[in-house]
Amino acid sequence: MEILQKIESDPELSQYLKEYPEGRIVFYEGDDSLDIFILVEGTLEVKKGHKTVALIREAGEIFGEMASILDRRRTATVKTTRPTKVLQLPYEHFDEIRKRHNWINEIINQWLAKRVRRTTDILLAMEQICDKVPEALILTDEYGNILSSNIQAQYLFEYKSSDLSQRKVQELFGNDSALEELIKKAKIEGAVSGEILPLPGPKGEKKYLSIGITCNKDPLGNVINLSFLTKDVTDQIKREKKLKAIARLATLLVLIL
Repeated sequence: MEILQKIESDPELSQYLKEYPEGRIVFYEGDDSLDIFILVEGTLEVKKGHKTVALIREAGEIFGEMASILDRRRTATVKTTRPTKVLQLPYEHFDEIRKRHNWINEIINQWLAKRVRRTTDILLAMEQICDKVPEALILTDEYGNILSSNIQAQYLFEYKSSDLSQRKVQELFGNDSALEELIKKAKIEGAVSGEILPLPGPKGEKKYLSIGITCNKDPLGNVINLSFLTKDVTDQIKREKKLKAIARLATLLVLIL
């Protein structure tokens, strides 16, 4: 209520106070609008595609700022779930408004700090979850530069986490052209799975890896990142080769007899 009183008592800010009924879209994923919003009262949901990924429900919470900071299209759809009031600050006047209203700066800084802390906690939790996944998991940018990896990836490729983060995923596979083809296919189709690639090993030995690649894109179809899920299937491949050799030998014996 304190925020609402400050806005309503200020002629400059009151013109930017907007009311939305329940179920109204504030902006769509992929929009090119850049205005910044501060929740005054009510509740909104943040949706990516058909999935709700967050709720905005605390007075003073800022949203829509990422498009303004990055000068990019909206990364999610925001929709009211009850009658809602927001302070909608025009992008072109935002810096001037902040300079004249210190309390807006304080609110923005507080919420950005909360968001950073919350994001850090989520990332830490996700890292712990990924380390429990039995397969090696690697996240890269669109060019294959490694952004993150779980502990199984470090064991499989025999690198420390700090060493992996300085490499491209292509290097891990000896710059095999087959991997490049799989990456191209994943970027076109969205994902590939169950592919087998050889991994050069010490003393000329080979490992065989089963690999799946998922390509994540923004609403405009631009590649955001690539995730690689890999496991060692060397023993399985060796067993299959052995069984094939035995089958060929058995066939040959039958023909001889």
